[in-house]
Amino acid sequence: GPSISANLPTGTITSTSATISAQYSDAVSAIDTSSVVLKLDGTAVSGAAVTSTGISYSATGLSQGSHSVLLTVKDSPGNPAILNWSFKVDSLGPSISANLPTGTITSTSASIGASYSDATSPIDTSSVALKLDGTAVSGATVTSTGVSYSAAGLSNGNHTVELTVKDVVGNQATLT
Repeated sequence: GPSISANLPTGTITSTSATISAQYSDAVSAIDTSSVVLKLDGTAVSGAAVTSTGISYSATGLSQGSHSVLLTVKDSPGNPAILNWSFKVDSLGPSISANLPTGTITSTSASIGASYSDATSPIDTSSVALKLDGTAVSGATVTSTGVSYSAAGLSNGNHTVELTVKDVVGNQATLT
């Protein structure tokens, strides 16, 4: 039967649009292009470009999360080849909440903290960047769910805190 290779996409993509494609061949017989069936999440797709060597389909509006692809190909004598694969869509950055402190404090020190999460991919803890008044802070405690920092020696007046967090596929969120 035929062999199927070069299937895309795989892994995690950061767009809700993707070209789903694969290459196929048969060392003995020709591919029966009328037998080629591509299913995305269990539903046969229409409008795919089918040739004697491959298939390509432009998917748009993909939802966040995992997607499955099933490709069935037969050669001219009817020998089948089937390939299943999956990929994940993660185009949203992490959520950041509980930014502390807020309002007016009456001390020259403050506890600064925030929590973050991502619905689709883990947080890249090495990407967590906390700035106080535009300067990166050192000594902050960073975990996979949040950051905390004890600021001391604050002067009177307004201060700004900026937190930037990325997930492992590179989606970013920033809170000021």
